Amino acid sequence: MNYISKSVVREMCDEAGFRTTITESGAICMILAADEDYGHDVWVVFEVDEKTNRLRVVAYGGINVKQTKLADAISRVNKYNKETSLMKAYIDNDGDVVIERWEIIDEEVSEDFVLNNMIKLCPPLIWSFFKDYFADFND
Repeated sequence: MNYISKSVVREMCDEAGFRTTITESGAICMILAADEDYGHDVWVVFEVDEKTNRLRVVAYGGINVKQTKLADAISRVNKYNKETSLMKAYIDNDGDVVIERWEIIDEEVSEDFVLNNMIKLCPPLIWSFFKDYFADFND
């Protein structure tokens, strides 16, 4: 495949066993439910730009960083980014802790590549990021 579409991503999410919904803007979303390891729901969003063949997996962990906690949150995000290169974490302009990965599918890649390296790989990495770096963060 050398393109990406919302229908292909939705089918891959179904194949991976993920329960997803479609937002009004057309993004494909799933929720990783809070548990004893991490006390916030994590929203995982699969955004597909069919014009540029870009697939972005982005997640929001239910943490809005207050100014008084910003230095601590930045330190945690920087530590994660230093330790791994698969996904990038940051604090957005609204103070939300965000983690993302994106690929441009403009050259021939297998469907297995997209399924295994984006659809199946990202949600567990996202959960681990929030659990390992922000479980004890008091926002």
